[in-house]
Amino acid sequence: MLAAALCACVSAPQDAEETANIVSQNMVSSDGIYYDLYDNGEITVTGRRDGTDTLVIPDEINGAPVTAVGNEAFAEDVYIKYVKLGANVRKVGEKAFYNCAEIVRVDAAEALKVIESFAFFGCLLLASFNGATEICKISDSAFGGCVALVYIEFPETLTVIGSSAFYGCMSLCTVKLSEDITELGSQAFYGCVSLENVSLGGLKELPDAAFESCSSLWYVDLSGVTSVGERAFAESEMLTHVDIGKKVSVIGRAAFSQTPWLNSQSDEFIIVGDGVLIKYNGDAADVEVPSRVKYISDAFSSNNSVRTVTVSGKTEHIGNGAFALCRALEKVVIGADVTVIGEEAFASCSRLREIYLPKSLELVDISAFRGCLIITSVKYAASRADFEKIEIRDDNAHLKGATVSYGVKP
Repeated sequence: MLAAALCACVSAPQDAEETANIVSQNMVSSDGIYYDLYDNGEITVTGRRDGTDTLVIPDEINGAPVTAVGNEAFAEDVYIKYVKLGANVRKVGEKAFYNCAEIVRVDAAEALKVIESFAFFGCLLLASFNGATEICKISDSAFGGCVALVYIEFPETLTVIGSSAFYGCMSLCTVKLSEDITELGSQAFYGCVSLENVSLGGLKELPDAAFESCSSLWYVDLSGVTSVGERAFAESEMLTHVDIGKKVSVIGRAAFSQTPWLNSQSDEFIIVGDGVLIKYNGDAADVEVPSRVKYISDAFSSNNSVRTVTVSGKTEHIGNGAFALCRALEKVVIGADVTVIGEEAFASCSRLREIYLPKSLELVDISAFRGCLIITSVKYAASRADFEKIEIRDDNAHLKGATVSYGVKP
């Protein structure tokens, strides 16, 4: 049954408006539904004539199947309280029910595969969305601001959830993603303050701010994840238990900022997953990054004690904001395996004078050395020709303007 459902999602025909031409436009049914008829025999509903509190999208009109609710079809219709989607409706279009502030309940059917961007955005009273047991895609901001939404199905067929899809859904308590999910957008569940239980299913890459400000979330299992985006769980003030498996190789800036879990970590170097350094608790002036660290997150950000740093020879990536605002930092020796220095990695390190760069370096990202006003010495391990191959992106004027010595090793 599951395999058949997944196959249906993959092979479902495209919507009429994408593959066919309109034969008749702005027609009206006997029960007051406006619609467009396409040359493939399918119908897209585009509006209604009356203002009753119940909206029933029919299975068919004059024998032709109703397969879609059109873009903005019922946007800002403040009279609708209950919606029943017909048995043939495959798609709810962009802003179809945008700001329909009185809708309380939607009943769909198995045919529904796609909910487009902003489809139910701002439906403040929408509490339950039922029956979409084979849905494949919920697009950007589809349910954003649905503050009363308590229940919606997350079936195994659901493989894509867009950015801000459930942003600010303050009543949503449980999220269980499918094992086949391939994409979760940034801020997908931002501000879901009642969310207590999360299952990430088969998700591999957790995007930026995905569960930021989920203030009731207390536990998350990241054992199947390979990367965690910036601010993914930031300000989730009840998050006390986090399981990070060995597959996690990247953790973005402030991913666990202001969470009890991170605040409770007391070792000098907090290293998790596959060699990810997420926090430095020490106060030494001279610091050598441990040899098992492969990725440095914003572990040293705003540290005012460290004056010199030697990055491990096994470290491959210095992440965004890794040493930003380290006001005392004067000298940095970057190890032989580092290929990337991330955005704002050393931003506003106002005393930084001396930098050793390895031959392995390929990218210095945007603003990596912004505000490093007194860099006077850049020592590079290889030749001028090799140095000129490094991609140094915008807002790194002080690095570009410094005097470079070639063939120098620390």
